[in-house]
Amino acid sequence: MSPRVFSFLICLLFFSTIQAQNNTTDSVEVNKPIKKKETVVPHKKHSPTKATIYSAVLPGLGQAYNKRYVKIPAIYGLGGLLVYNITSSNTKYVDYRDALYARQDEDALTIDTEYLTIYSDSQLITRKDFYKRKRDINIIYALLLYTANIIDATVDAHLMHFEVGEKYIMTLEPTFLPTASVSNSIGLSLKLNFR
Repeated sequence: MSPRVFSFLICLLFFSTIQAQNNTTDSVEVNKPIKKKETVVPHKKHSPTKATIYSAVLPGLGQAYNKRYVKIPAIYGLGGLLVYNITSSNTKYVDYRDALYARQDEDALTIDTEYLTIYSDSQLITRKDFYKRKRDINIIYALLLYTANIIDATVDAHLMHFEVGEKYIMTLEPTFLPTASVSNSIGLSLKLNFR
């Protein structure tokens, strides 16, 4: 074979390979299904920081931001009860403290007229300490409620777009519990199914 014929065959083979590649590329592109762009609807940015600040400024406002309106009456109901207990306990504490002070000071002008015939000094001390302790405990409960309000709003905002779906299912079913006696007991069982 002459070198010209050999180079001609190589060129022919080379060009036919290129042509075949172009044809297959065209046919692959033509036969490929055109993918539609999936439109992803972004969630509205829900800020846990905003929910935290709102609840810290005004209890219940973070729950309103999270659209959990059912929790707001519970927060204000418990808060109102605690404020009532704090004020009434403080009023009684001040009354008993002032009566005890009026009895124990050396001034003849300050006389305990309200509790003089009802309570002794030791009973006034006991009542004063009881209402002071009750007031202080209710103040601690109010601070805990305020903190729980902030934590609830923050956690709820973090979990706003969290979806469990049907993958995890929790069911509560009645069951019979075996006992050592002749009869069985009835109980409830909590079942978690992970699919």
